[in-house]
Amino acid sequence: MASPANKQIWLLRLGLALGVLLAFGPVIHYEFTTYDDPTYVTANPPVQGGVTCQALAWAFTTGHGSNWHPLTWISHMLDCQVFGLNPGGHHLSSLLLHLLNTVLLFTLLQRLTGATWRSALVAALFAWHPLHVESVAWVAERKDVLSATFWLLTLLAYVQYVEGPQPKRYLLTLVLFALGLLSKPMVVTLPFVLLLLDYWPLGRSGARGADKPAVPWSRLAWEKVPFFILAAVSSVVTLGVQKAGGAVATLDDLPFRERSANALLAYGFYLRKVFWPTDLAVFYPLPTALSSWQVIAAGLLLLAVTIAVVICRQSRPYLVVGWFWFLGTLVPVIGLVQVGLQAAADRYTYLPLIGIFILLVWGVADLASRWPQRRLILGGLTTVILGTCLVLTWLQVRTWKNGITLFTHALAVTSNRFVGHNNLARALGNLGRYDEAAVHLKAALEIQPGAPLPLYHLGLIAAREGKLREAMDRYQAALVSQPDYAPAQFELANILASQGNLKEAALHYQACLRTEPDRTEVHHNLAKVLAQLGALSESVDEFKAVLRLDSNQPEAHDELAGV
Repeated sequence: MASPANKQIWLLRLGLALGVLLAFGPVIHYEFTTYDDPTYVTANPPVQGGVTCQALAWAFTTGHGSNWHPLTWISHMLDCQVFGLNPGGHHLSSLLLHLLNTVLLFTLLQRLTGATWRSALVAALFAWHPLHVESVAWVAERKDVLSATFWLLTLLAYVQYVEGPQPKRYLLTLVLFALGLLSKPMVVTLPFVLLLLDYWPLGRSGARGADKPAVPWSRLAWEKVPFFILAAVSSVVTLGVQKAGGAVATLDDLPFRERSANALLAYGFYLRKVFWPTDLAVFYPLPTALSSWQVIAAGLLLLAVTIAVVICRQSRPYLVVGWFWFLGTLVPVIGLVQVGLQAAADRYTYLPLIGIFILLVWGVADLASRWPQRRLILGGLTTVILGTCLVLTWLQVRTWKNGITLFTHALAVTSNRFVGHNNLARALGNLGRYDEAAVHLKAALEIQPGAPLPLYHLGLIAAREGKLREAMDRYQAALVSQPDYAPAQFELANILASQGNLKEAALHYQACLRTEPDRTEVHHNLAKVLAQLGALSESVDEFKAVLRLDSNQPEAHDELAGV
């Protein structure tokens, strides 16, 4: 028969799960977005084909989307195999992973500290905070919730290893960490978090309150060497893939001084959004100009908090753990290595905010320990905070209904709205609302004259309207701005091929494949053009490339046989 304590724990787990379903449940009725979802699912033939040996080989060898995360690709393949392209099923998978992560976090903290209610409150803040909507409601961010599952399982396995050191338990911890790295490389900071947990609450380093003999820090660090090696390998592979995909900004594009300043501002931005989570958007553009006083203020804030938690480390070791968990886990995405055009992103807070929630919950509980009527005060405060989080999260989830709602909201709450205009135009174009789409594309060009993306989409609109000369002019203008812009190369090649200019079309298809070697439609079209040119051997190679990427292509089999 279950003890009252166990019943309480299971009831808390149930309450956490119900809160997740209440706040995030509407996502199962939502569509895919036009932002990255095509890269990951809706325009990705290897993923849409489901789990096959061929697809698994692709997952472990591709740098598609400027990322290397094989398990994330496999999770999308499984969804396609089960749900096809029904977006509700894909959203359901992410929702269930978030629910699982919530329960795992509660279980981990309760096991580490024995503080059931504090652990439940941290898990509730993690589960229901509106900053985490992006990670759950965006299909393309499956890597967030999936990697977090392995992160939390790794920590649970590590606790088990510390409680009873055995080689098999250590190996299990290492394997789970490797699976996390295969889901999203951001988990490279986990070895540092293990060291933080050694300090508190495990108390292996001799922190105040520990009931075990202190283990030297040198030994604790040596114990983590295999984890650091895996993290280093993952970092090297990821950086190589991102550089190859052109996703990493050079120092000429963004000098280190500006990166450092933006990193300080980003830390301050995340802290502000924890306490005042309004105007949340899918994309926060890099500022066109940095305010010196804001950078200095953010730096002073970080320094002041760091000094304060270090001073209090003996009496309140959880402050050190929570604060450095937050600071450290954000390092890979804080912008020192700038990937993409964003200054910050809600999704980057998925794991880091656990540290802030630990700091706040344990800190407030200790602060209130001598208050009269503290249970009544803390109970009321907790109810208000969690209720507010649930309402704000439910409202934020609604902005993810489709691409139009998402980017209409983004345009309303951000400045320098280039990305918002582009993606709202794509969503409108998918519905055939080309005139409205063109307005937003031209607005994007006013912000960034000559930018290839809006030029390319204006070309698509012109082509759909039969204005092929105008479309070609748009594609060529995009290529003047960015010669390796593969989408424009592909569409320009298609028009040239339709006009009988086969040699020039082949050159553009080949240029496209140098940037995007895994696009089956490019290989397919190039194969047909080469066959028409009489280059039969090369045509056969291209048809074989099509079938290697997607064997479920009856037309390609037939055409290959014909060649």
